Amino acid sequence: MIAITYMMETIPGLMIGVIHNPNSGKKDHEGKMKSFLSLLTKEGIEYDYRETQGPGDACTLAAELADHCDTIVVASGDGTLFEAINSIWEKDISLAILPYGTGNDLYKGIYGADFSEEKIVSIIKNGNRRKVDCARVNDTYTMTLIGAFGFPADMVIKHKETGCSYGRTIPGLLTHINRRNYTLKIDGKEIGYETEFIGVFCTGSAGGGMCVTKLSSMTDGVMEVVVIKKSSVIRRLLNLFAIIRGRLDFQPNVDKFQFTECTIIPEKTATCNLDGEVIDFDVFDVKVLKQKLEFLVE
Repeated sequence: MIAITYMMETIPGLMIGVIHNPNSGKKDHEGKMKSFLSLLTKEGIEYDYRETQGPGDACTLAAELADHCDTIVVASGDGTLFEAINSIWEKDISLAILPYGTGNDLYKGIYGADFSEEKIVSIIKNGNRRKVDCARVNDTYTMTLIGAFGFPADMVIKHKETGCSYGRTIPGLLTHINRRNYTLKIDGKEIGYETEFIGVFCTGSAGGGMCVTKLSSMTDGVMEVVVIKKSSVIRRLLNLFAIIRGRLDFQPNVDKFQFTECTIIPEKTATCNLDGEVIDFDVFDVKVLKQKLEFLVE
């Protein structure tokens, strides 16, 4: 693991940890990272820089940096962010993001589509703090974005296998309907679904910024369950167009619920897209936490 610490002529009391995954996204951000570190130096911001070498490294690095840093900047995609957040979610640490991944949904949910290294440095130096919802899954994982079965998981698996963007991955999946049976437990009720898409969301967009539900807010203390009920290939296409237009909420074959606790039970072990990582579950039990994550924002 590469570690660089800059400590001369710094702003008193401000220490930034930087975790960089050089293999995230298009892997073309080495120059951008050098520019970002130079900007920190120029602004007199003390930093401790670390690079991941493989899966799981961000968990270790985040825990190490949390011992002496006020803020941790994660330069990566959502998967590396997931690792870092799961390591520090109970600690008094602020977070910021350099969106160097493929989808960058957490960045878009917090900062919007606009990005530059200068913007993040300005936020670190002068920004405010924003509390963002998160939830525990099976008392094991902390999620901030999405936990979805069916098509969303298939999309991430295909992306990881081929290295193609989500935009190039989706068309090849549209003609393959792969429905599974799930039981949804929410508000004391049980609902059975045969579906290719069921998931919980803390943000309205997922998978490269596609709008899944406009109901979702990252700061309202609740999350959403979205289920696309049994559909044909034509209805799939109509749903995709609705997502592009931000109108999936209004489609006739879509159910939506808000919750603080819910459970999704696949008929048999199923793969979930959990904040950009693919993990198998027999039971997917979600509880929204009263304790929120803190991000630096404008």
